[in-house]
Amino acid sequence: MKQNNLPKIYMQDWLKRKQCSRTEQSDAWYLNLANELYEQLEKEPRYAEQTHEFKTDTAVRLALYMHDAIQQEGGWCQFTARCKELYGSYLPFYTLTDSYYHDEINPEDVCLLLWMQENPADKIEMKNPLDAELIQTAGNLYKVLDALFEQAPIADQVSGQWVMDAEQLKVERTEVPGIEEGKELPQNVQLFLDGTGGNQLAFFSDPTALQFFFEKQLHWPREKAANLVEDDVRNIVAFANPKGILLAPDIATCIADPTNLFYNSKIAKSIGYQLFTMRGACPFDLLKYSVAQNKLDELALPFEGGHALLHNNWDFIARWYLDHYYEGR
Repeated sequence: MKQNNLPKIYMQDWLKRKQCSRTEQSDAWYLNLANELYEQLEKEPRYAEQTHEFKTDTAVRLALYMHDAIQQEGGWCQFTARCKELYGSYLPFYTLTDSYYHDEINPEDVCLLLWMQENPADKIEMKNPLDAELIQTAGNLYKVLDALFEQAPIADQVSGQWVMDAEQLKVERTEVPGIEEGKELPQNVQLFLDGTGGNQLAFFSDPTALQFFFEKQLHWPREKAANLVEDDVRNIVAFANPKGILLAPDIATCIADPTNLFYNSKIAKSIGYQLFTMRGACPFDLLKYSVAQNKLDELALPFEGGHALLHNNWDFIARWYLDHYYEGR
């Protein structure tokens, strides 16, 4: 491996992202790898306008990926093992063939890491993980890694959880409890179901309509029913389940139901995917229920193939973007 005369990345950058406080012999090698990856990133048209910070973080994370693949421990191995447990595949989004070796390095891995860099979890928009230019860029960076794979030293220290938040990966998705015949429900829930003919969802044009339903059907006092939601919201969804009643303003246009007069197919197809990416837009129990009941079938990510990609990977997408709103933590 060549030595860079003017490195762009320094040891403190490497150690910080590796989540280690002291150096070991192999760190110099991986730091030099990160600098070679940085040089390649500077050559990539896709990242011509990206900041030094972005390229530094990307190069170090790719070097950490090599570090973990050689060691067969650390953040990358924990991430792929958990994906295998959750989804039956080592990676979301990508169809893995017999040429994929989970204990080595792979172009698909590099592609996912680049996608993560381009799609930080605090953003609402989502780019295509199967984009042709992204795949080409990942291939170029993979070549840098592959050329040095046999030379890479086995480290002693294990990297931390650098791929994705550890707690977010550990969370188990629970099923929304169903309505069981003969099982006693909270009074509000039972009154809600009596008013909807058993439908767990109800849809309201504005706060006044919602207030009227709660006053008439749930027998709430007017002053209490008047403060359920903000005055300026519209297209409200109410969801009753054995745990209680959830309210979700401004999303009725995206949930398909025979009783929903406000559903808008065009809106659902264009921005409905943001229910999975916008924190707090949709209570997670309602999101899970709507997926299970096929009420989000028209939703799609905003690029070619985005419908299948969303519906095949919705849990990972929600887990990536929603932070503590995932499972309502």
